[in-house]
Amino acid sequence: MKLSNPKHQALYEYWKSLARDSHLPKKRDIDPTDMPKSILSNVSLLTVESEPHRRYRIKHAGTSYYDNFHTEISGKYLDEIDLGSDKEYWTQRHDQCVRDGKPKCGVRQVKTTGRNHVVQYWLKLPLSDDGKTVTSILSCDLFHGEFSGQEM
Repeated sequence: MKLSNPKHQALYEYWKSLARDSHLPKKRDIDPTDMPKSILSNVSLLTVESEPHRRYRIKHAGTSYYDNFHTEISGKYLDEIDLGSDKEYWTQRHDQCVRDGKPKCGVRQVKTTGRNHVVQYWLKLPLSDDGKTVTSILSCDLFHGEFSGQEM
């Protein structure tokens, strides 16, 4: 997979280096000290909770998320964050990653009051406890001030 953004490419290569024998990387193998320091502020880790229905809990979110959302989102569920009219969009992107067990990426204009000028370039990488079932998602999100493209 070739990604146009160097931060996304760096995280993807790190993620790919943790995969073994066509199995998904395991969450326990993720070590921020092994990641390029330049991407850490843009990295988040979400846990997939399936009972009683699927939800995504943000275990960790780098400082760029605080800068963008103007609040700490670590520890919150995805559906508790102010995503404006994009809640369904982001739930669907995470659901796709869980269902397919494959990396997902794209670009999206942020649709939250007062932030419509912000563009989010995103990458979602599935992680697993058993190598097959997606139990976590490693993300890299880049927020830019001008909308310059369409969803990928």
